[in-house]
Amino acid sequence: YTLHHWTKIVGLHDSDLRLLSLLFNIATILLLYHFVKVHFDDENLALIAAFLASISPFYIAYSQIARNYAMQFFFVLLATHFLLSGLRNSDKKY
Repeated sequence: YTLHHWTKIVGLHDSDLRLLSLLFNIATILLLYHFVKVHFDDENLALIAAFLASISPFYIAYSQIARNYAMQFFFVLLATHFLLSGLRNSDKKY
């Protein structure tokens, strides 16, 4: 459904279809940096994780495919971040 609405915004060119995957992949790398920095409390580890993700052949390949793989990685990591943040906050209340 996302790709259907994306084509109405940008068109049907191959590079335009792949742009959505690229944007989600960049957002995933930024979210990965934030995730590692918050949950592992180590900025150097967060930089290393973001760097390794940015040169990973899987991330590069998923950025070039006009499918929702990059979007799935983004939302899975976002949901995991919210889950761990909620668990951490629930421990502080008691």
